[in-house]
Amino acid sequence: MRHCSGAVRGFGHVGDESVAIEKDSDDPYLDFRHSMLQMILEKQIYSKDDLRQLLDCFLQLNSPYYHGVIIKAFSEIWNGVFSMRSNTTTGAEKQVHYYYGC
Repeated sequence: MRHCSGAVRGFGHVGDESVAIEKDSDDPYLDFRHSMLQMILEKQIYSKDDLRQLLDCFLQLNSPYYHGVIIKAFSEIWNGVFSMRSNTTTGAEKQVHYYYGC
């Protein structure tokens, strides 16, 4: 992944509605990941179809220049969500922890 600085789009809020916002970013990967996690938690997006729609939304809103970073952030989240689900369904003791910040 190439580290770059530039404008990235994510989601913010106007009232109770989520809206796309553009912001300058020193770390697009963290900003995309944070925005995705925020949407997943606030909108309770956990099904495969809903997660795919979220990815499609990020890809449509952003320049192809950022698609690799978006897919990398999304893949990490996807693997975490479904890894956690398989651990809870099999009764595994392992717990998944998410660490993120701005």
